[in-house]
Amino acid sequence: MVFSTLKETLLGAANYNFRESFERFQQIYDLLWFNNPFCPHVIPFTEELHVINSNHSQETFAKNSLHTLPSLVSHKISKKKNITLVLDLDETLVHSSSMPCNADFAFTVFTDRENTVYVRKRPYLEKFLEKVSEMFEVVIFTASQSAYSAKLIDILDPHNKVFVRRMYRESCKWIDGRCLKDLTLLGIDLAKVFIVDNTPGVFRFHVNNGIPIKSWYCDPTDHALLDVLPFLEKLVDVDDVRPIIAAKFGARINCEYSSLSPPQTIRI
Repeated sequence: MVFSTLKETLLGAANYNFRESFERFQQIYDLLWFNNPFCPHVIPFTEELHVINSNHSQETFAKNSLHTLPSLVSHKISKKKNITLVLDLDETLVHSSSMPCNADFAFTVFTDRENTVYVRKRPYLEKFLEKVSEMFEVVIFTASQSAYSAKLIDILDPHNKVFVRRMYRESCKWIDGRCLKDLTLLGIDLAKVFIVDNTPGVFRFHVNNGIPIKSWYCDPTDHALLDVLPFLEKLVDVDDVRPIIAAKFGARINCEYSSLSPPQTIRI
């Protein structure tokens, strides 16, 4: 029976041991959840908040995640620096899994069940964050759920000295089954914003605003965060980041995504 197959698949996802990354576990679980016609598609929290946007469409958020609402509502950042840097989280700054694996720290997260998440920080992470926060307004934009990533960011930046804004999966767009981080949601001139992400596909509609970085899992000799700093320094106070990024990275990224059309801007 189709129902049994879907049920077994969902149970398998619930028991999935996310050895690669907690972000990947969430993606697998969400995919099965959205495609299961027998599963009521409600937010997996106890309460919900309904917000009516300016275009009269309804957005639903969890009441116990109200602290994420500023990340979901489009607004301009009160800027102190000329350029905004958007950073990915998983496999760009850290690697999280269910295995202790010499973790730097661990915490508990509740989704459909209680999970202990073990986190390793990418080498030179503290130095990197300290440096970029001196040069740019820094935003964290992750495709992971806020229930997990908000706790992780609180540990990385307990005094909110690095990240001026946090954006979670709720702010991502999904087009043809692929995740997209739409930088226009920041409400910032695209000449003044760029993103560093290990998955170039997420910025495929802003290819000249994107800097790819190799995925990191556990290599203690990795120094990619240090390596990218000299290039980032070239973007401080420039009039437009895009031609500089395009000259360095644009050729190979444009080749991969040139056939795709840009999304319509959604204003909340």
